[in-house]
Amino acid sequence: MMRIAFVQYTSPAAYPPIMNAARICRDSGLRVSLWGVQSQGAAGSLQMDACQGMDLSLMPFCAPGVWQKFHYLRFFIVCLLRCLWFRPSVVYCSDLWSYPIGLVLSQVLGFRVVAHEHDSPASDGSFAIRVCLSCREMLFRRSLVVFPQRERSEIAAKSLTIQSKVVVWNCPRMDEVVDAIPVESRESITLWYHGSIVPSQFPSTIIQAMAILPGDYRLRFAGYETIGSRGYIASLMDLARTLGIADRIEYVGAIPTRCGLFTHASQCDVGLALFDRQFREPMVGASNKPFDYLACGLVVLANGSSEWVEFFKEIPAVFHADPADPDAIAAALKCLVGEASTMLSVRHEGIQKIRDDWNYETQFQQVLEAIRC
Repeated sequence: MMRIAFVQYTSPAAYPPIMNAARICRDSGLRVSLWGVQSQGAAGSLQMDACQGMDLSLMPFCAPGVWQKFHYLRFFIVCLLRCLWFRPSVVYCSDLWSYPIGLVLSQVLGFRVVAHEHDSPASDGSFAIRVCLSCREMLFRRSLVVFPQRERSEIAAKSLTIQSKVVVWNCPRMDEVVDAIPVESRESITLWYHGSIVPSQFPSTIIQAMAILPGDYRLRFAGYETIGSRGYIASLMDLARTLGIADRIEYVGAIPTRCGLFTHASQCDVGLALFDRQFREPMVGASNKPFDYLACGLVVLANGSSEWVEFFKEIPAVFHADPADPDAIAAALKCLVGEASTMLSVRHEGIQKIRDDWNYETQFQQVLEAIRC
């Protein structure tokens, strides 16, 4: 039986593409093992559904500082030893800190490595970061590299020599798509957001737009704050109280599993993907949010920049607005839920698009073929 080891100095449960890739590899007959590190805070509650043919091993979280250097060295050595014991056919490295491990496994021990770059790294930093960046450059020369977004792959290819690259959008798996959309009449329109709760992805203008909308609009959101956004949820709820709409806003916490997340989402009507226009890098295709929402049978309100409009131009279930303008957000929401029959129709079209093309099985097929060859 072929074997594959997923290596990342973080928790794979925080990365849907890793969970999806591991599950697809397992379903295709590979023995899967995932090695990582537990997350801290609310992100530590996220869980990955392991099943027969999949093993998950996580080291405890270690806070940044001197001890983290020893923690990482231990993780590095443990991964090397595990590879010598597990003998994977392919090692799948998917964060900057796993690239030095992948390089040693590839260049010294002869293992075949796939690199998956979820987020483009900063071009400078500490000595340790610079070492990882050098390892990234050397690893990419001898590996298949998976990018979640076309422009990112093109930018990387301009500055690095890459042996082979493929773009895989962060879509849900087929078995995550909802079977049907509830058709019973509702007393309210429910907006939904899930993901990292930070200003650049979930702006306060959404709360301001809720104050403009009629009282039958409600907002529910799930996720967790990052280290740099601590206190942001409390500030959003304070704003809602100030605007007199706190009774229409609900934070449901960090939902541990994808299954639970999709269950909550599918009970709503509109998914929010209002990324900041000046986001740190191109996100369309890389963000799982719009694909998740469509798979749950939701209409999607996304960023109105040309990047997002062009990508979703043939998908009637996706509407657009300026994320910095609460009036524009409110107007778009009123427009997209204006006629119930039309809204239901486009929601079904969104589900069908996920089933036909925008699913991880289809997106990942080229990588799976490379892994199995």
